[in-house]
Amino acid sequence: MAKKQSLTTPSTIDSSSDTGRWIVPVGVAILVLLGGAIIMWLVGQSTAPAVDIETILLGQWHRIDGDYYIVINTIEPNGNLQAEYYNPNPINIGEARHTPDTDVFIKLDDTNYPGSTYALNYNQEMQMLEGVYFNASTNQNYQVLFEKIE
Repeated sequence: MAKKQSLTTPSTIDSSSDTGRWIVPVGVAILVLLGGAIIMWLVGQSTAPAVDIETILLGQWHRIDGDYYIVINTIEPNGNLQAEYYNPNPINIGEARHTPDTDVFIKLDDTNYPGSTYALNYNQEMQMLEGVYFNASTNQNYQVLFEKIE
């Protein structure tokens, strides 16, 4: 007759083994990191692509409240703009530049306009240049908008 074997179940985990102590915390940490990575990826997918402001600025812009035009021909590496201004006839520009703070800064230098300036930034949502025209002869600021003409 075969000998009967008894099955026994240990009642406690061997306390000499550290395996059970770190599995849960490490597993939780991995899940948190993985979840964070997925969230970051999803956020990156939903954001609008970066705007190449220099490419956008090039071209002809029309001020929506009159016959005023800015034409930006080139943006030099130092930030200087090769630009033209019309009202509706050509007006001399004394200074034109692109900076990190102001996308388009133009200082006019012509009869009836000496010292008048435009300080404009591109509004991506509206797809327009918006900012302030300073009329030096009257010492007044005006909020202005320019739309791009293709």
